[in-house]
Amino acid sequence: DGPKSPRFDDDWTYAIQVPDLNATTDIGENSYIKLNGGVSEMYHDGIRIELTTNSQMTGQEVLNYFKNELENHYYKIYYHNTPQ
Repeated sequence: DGPKSPRFDDDWTYAIQVPDLNATTDIGENSYIKLNGGVSEMYHDGIRIELTTNSQMTGQEVLNYFKNELENHYYKIYYHNTPQ
């Protein structure tokens, strides 16, 4: 039904679903995530984080890579409302 804008007092929640955390990538596989922010957010031009694997990685390792990149450069990520 298309994109929705949250009320101004609500936080966005982003979720990445991986069907099998033990599945592995192929060497040289390229993945990325892109988040577009609003004008008032520090990432209003968007965030794009890319990963090209130089060895096999599990789905869990790929998720951890993106989590760490976001935390190191943008903001703290919480799982189930608990700092990890």
